Amino acid sequence: MQHTASLSKKLIRIGASLLVVALASIGLTLWVTWQLEGGAAAVNEAGRMRMQTWRLTSAVHAGATPPELQRLVENFEHSLSVLRNGDASRPLFVPWDQKVRTQFATVESLWQVQRRQWLAEPALPVNASLQAAGNFVEAIDRFVLAIEQHLSRLTAILNLFQFAMMALAIAGAVVMLYTGYLYVISPLSRLRQSLEKVQLGEFATRIEVDTEDEFGQVAAGFNRMAGTLDAMYKGLESQVDAKTRHIEAQRLRLEALYEVSAFLAQAGSIEELARGFAQRVRTLMKADAGAVRWSDDASQRYLMLASDCFPQDMLEEERSLLAGACACGNLQPESRTRVIQRQGIAPHQLTVHSDNGSPMKGETMLATMQRLGVAASRRRPAVSNDNPYSEALFRTLKYRPQLPVKPFNSLLQARRWVTELVHPTSTVKRVSH
Repeated sequence: MQHTASLSKKLIRIGASLLVVALASIGLTLWVTWQLEGGAAAVNEAGRMRMQTWRLTSAVHAGATPPELQRLVENFEHSLSVLRNGDASRPLFVPWDQKVRTQFATVESLWQVQRRQWLAEPALPVNASLQAAGNFVEAIDRFVLAIEQHLSRLTAILNLFQFAMMALAIAGAVVMLYTGYLYVISPLSRLRQSLEKVQLGEFATRIEVDTEDEFGQVAAGFNRMAGTLDAMYKGLESQVDAKTRHIEAQRLRLEALYEVSAFLAQAGSIEELARGFAQRVRTLMKADAGAVRWSDDASQRYLMLASDCFPQDMLEEERSLLAGACACGNLQPESRTRVIQRQGIAPHQLTVHSDNGSPMKGETMLATMQRLGVAASRRRPAVSNDNPYSEALFRTLKYRPQLPVKPFNSLLQARRWVTELVHPTSTVKRVSH
């Protein structure tokens, strides 16, 4: 069964319930404390009444004047009025109950009798006056005792409330811990365990969604994410394998290009260069045979400079070919080399031809590397306005052993290097290109 309330609503409900209980307990505690404070002040005021009683008795026996006696009587009546009506400014009020009311009524009735006796002329004898004052003070003591008994009950209630508040605090902490575990910690723990399984490659992991709160929405989002990852991972292995093969092929090709470049820099003659180049290109392209041809633009023919794995009986026929008889230098994606039928070579097998003439500008080794996205060292970008003089100059620089492996740090450094190379060649050796 799914719970539709959100997490915030659940926490608000629990917090509001605990807040109401806490406020009720605090309110009761404050009320009891207020009763105790007012009762304590009432006890003090009743104690003053006892002192005033003995003062009146002493004044009567001492022969005090009527105005002085009247003033003492008014003070006593003021104390009675304060006890009867209370005084919020102090605060003072009597915690009334049936017993307290009875004792206070007794005090008031005895006061009326005692008041007449103290103001009467002539005054009562000393013994009778002391006996009446003692009876009156005993009535006041019984009134104070009734108040103190009521206050003791309120003190017990206050202690009970304090114990209840302590128990409520413990219960509230337990409820909050359980609520946090039920609505926060437990969903987070399930989510963390599911994430750990996904990290281990278990993309079929799902979280049971039993609520529609925030964590339920997170769990639903996790299930959608895991489903997407599972669907993507099903075809990932084959894609990775294909990409690995592609990268390995690129690595082998780049390694072969570096090897060919190193060989070209070390070749001592044009024959050795052409023969080694044909061997390495054929091995790189996994062709059955390969040939390096020279493009004779004047006679429109291709002259073979070197070959590798060429059948001996085909060498004479292949040494010189017309321009239209070979697909050398063509950039068309469907172009193919000629099929050597007599050797039983099946169609669609690639044979690499490398020539030095202008037709090869359509597909040079550098252009192939650029098309494949391979960064080549000691190469310059292909441009559309190449000319034989620039090509000869760059070829001379490229095959010099002194050419740095790393790029020049600045244009000035490159110019100095070229000057040092060109100066002896132009002024001393007198080599023409």
